[in-house]
Amino acid sequence: MKLTFSLFAVCVTLIIFSFTKPMQDESTYVNNYIKYSVERDGSSAKLTLDLVNIEQYDELYLRRSDNPTDNFRQVRYLKKNEIADLSREKIIVDKYPLPGNADAYYKLVAIDSKGIYKLFPCVKLSKY
Repeated sequence: MKLTFSLFAVCVTLIIFSFTKPMQDESTYVNNYIKYSVERDGSSAKLTLDLVNIEQYDELYLRRSDNPTDNFRQVRYLKKNEIADLSREKIIVDKYPLPGNADAYYKLVAIDSKGIYKLFPCVKLSKY
C-alpha cells in the first residue's frame, strides 16, 4: 500500500511539473518599450539595449549591484548626445564588472525631458 501511494505521489508531481512554465531567462528583460540583456564579454560585461523612442530621454544611468533588490551603484552615465550614439550602437560596456565568481545585477534608469524617471527591472549577469 505504501509503495502504491508513493508511486502515485511521484506520478502526480511529475504531471504537475510538466505543465509549469520553463524558467525565465534572468539575463534578459523584454516588454513593449524596451528589450535589454547582459552577457560577459571576456573581462567586461556587455549590455545590449533596444529602447523604443530612445531620443526622448535626456539621461540614462546604468547601475550594478551584487544584490537584485538594493545597493545599486552607478556604472555609466549617458547624456543626450551619448544617447544618440547609443541608439545606433545599442551596446553599453561595463569595463570593470564584478568578479566572475558571483552573480551581478544591472538596472537601467532613464530620465526624459520633463524630469520623469523610468526605472526598469534588473537583469542578471550569472557567475561563471
